[in-house]
Amino acid sequence: GSTLIMSLITTFNLPKLVHEVVNEKQQRLYHSMRLQGLRLWSYWLGFWLWSLALQASICVPMVLAGYVLGVQVYKHLRFFEYVGILFAWAHSQAGLAAFGGCFFRSSKIASIIFYLLLVGSALTVTIINQLAFLEYWPSLLLLFPPFSYERALALMLMGDQAPAGALVEAVSYNLASGTVLLALGVVLHLIIPNEFGLSESQVLVDCCCRKPNSNQPQLLDEPLLRHANDE
Repeated sequence: GSTLIMSLITTFNLPKLVHEVVNEKQQRLYHSMRLQGLRLWSYWLGFWLWSLALQASICVPMVLAGYVLGVQVYKHLRFFEYVGILFAWAHSQAGLAAFGGCFFRSSKIASIIFYLLLVGSALTVTIINQLAFLEYWPSLLLLFPPFSYERALALMLMGDQAPAGALVEAVSYNLASGTVLLALGVVLHLIIPNEFGLSESQVLVDCCCRKPNSNQPQLLDEPLLRHANDE
């Protein structure tokens, strides 16, 4: 019960992150920022830091309230373990949002699907733990960030009764899968065509292959600008 509640409270930032990624493409804010010279790494670093701040805005008050009010669950928690788990999950949420946001054109649909995904994964892990708590989970399950996060929460609440090394394994999978998804998300944003039918990778090829005109400043995203002006 405690695992399900803590999981649900700390996972509902993910649909907000996905909504933001899709909405910035939908409203053409992303391409506007790129046209104005925003570097790709700056955009995604800012998004990653914002996702951590958003997670902290939920988790810090929750943890402080739990300790101050003397909630039973928080009396036996190892503070730094919990912070590490929450950091890994915040990182994974950024990766999931970057990756998942590539495949949607509607921010509302993306948010609804991710809400359902989170609730479904939390209930699935709760059922698995209730029916038969497995000492060690198959790697295939831990590769899915919501599963590895909820697994880590359950192990943390077990304290010294948790199988040796299982908590470190779950957090490691959470961090690794989040990193891979974040990298894939960045790459897919470059490859998948936008509403103009043009991908950023095509823009790079176009800009590199054309002969430079010394009388005219070169814009990295000039092909995107041409499509925007045509519309």
